[in-house]
Amino acid sequence: MISLLVSVLLTNAIKYSHPGGEVRMSVTIKDDLLKFVVSDDGVGIPSSKIPHLFSMKNDYLRSGTNHEKGSGMGLVVAKKALDELGGSIKVDSKLGKGSTFTITLPVGAQKHI
Repeated sequence: MISLLVSVLLTNAIKYSHPGGEVRMSVTIKDDLLKFVVSDDGVGIPSSKIPHLFSMKNDYLRSGTNHEKGSGMGLVVAKKALDELGGSIKVDSKLGKGSTFTITLPVGAQKHI
């Protein structure tokens, strides 16, 4: 399950980054929490669209920087999996500057994978 979550975030970061752009990932464990952070310096997400990224009614389907198409379901599935594992996801983004997605899970959630 964790590999699916990380795969969704990394795939999106790469898809929405400019050629030669940078995608970063970090993993930390602190206070019984496992934290994955994936950030990029890509196109960013309008702040008005962030609350809807994890909804089936998400109308923000943007093609990637190389005109790749997506279903818009990756983040919906990731959020559902996180909810089942007792985790959370946070999004920080600036249009034209990039995005940072932070997944936080209880350390014990790894056992349910």
